[in-house]
Amino acid sequence: MMNIDEIVKKAKDLISEQNLTEAKKFIEEHKNELGEHYDKLIQMVSSNADGVIDKVKDLFSKK
Repeated sequence: MMNIDEIVKKAKDLISEQNLTEAKKFIEEHKNELGEHYDKLIQMVSSNADGVIDKVKDLFSKK
């Protein structure tokens, strides 16, 4: 069983690796343990997803 710090670190690692689908799934699986950290982590996933979408749009707009 992971403690709260390990769960948060793993979630942040997944986000920083841009592994957002996996990160979101992991965060959802640990929602109860995360408590107040849940909203912050979900927000991190969302803001990273927006950044990735912008990068993808840039890639396609350059062609």
